[in-house]
Amino acid sequence: MYAYGPAEEAGLLVGDVITQINGEKMTTNKAIRELLTEKHSGDLIVITYTRADVSSQVNVTLQ
Repeated sequence: MYAYGPAEEAGLLVGDVITQINGEKMTTNKAIRELLTEKHSGDLIVITYTRADVSSQVNVTLQ
């Protein structure tokens, strides 16, 4: 995660655990990286994440 990047702007914090992107289960950092390499700047993705045992979703526009 980058300071002032799209994830931070969407409200994600260091320590949040990404569990899904666009409804696809993410079990490793490698899976997240591979999915994101298929996306382009301007694409909108939906991230499901867990923070303090609470699951939430956020929309992120890639840069």
